[in-house]
Amino acid sequence: MKIILPIVFILISLLCFKIQGFIKNRLWKEAIIFILLMLISIAYAYHVFGIVKMPSPTGFIDIIYKPLSEFIFEQ
Repeated sequence: MKIILPIVFILISLLCFKIQGFIKNRLWKEAIIFILLMLISIAYAYHVFGIVKMPSPTGFIDIIYKPLSEFIFEQ
């Protein structure tokens, strides 16, 4: 927990400083994309340091492609 607080603080402070420039120059799409990417990076930081357990993407891929593979390879 001690290591994640400085990382989140740095990411949020970077977000605040960069967003000001985007809003001042009326770059709304860039601001939204930047916010989304920063939120993803904060979530990833939480996952890396074990604070929040995130599901593996392979589980979702298995759910999507399992019916297709059973249809193709059924005997």
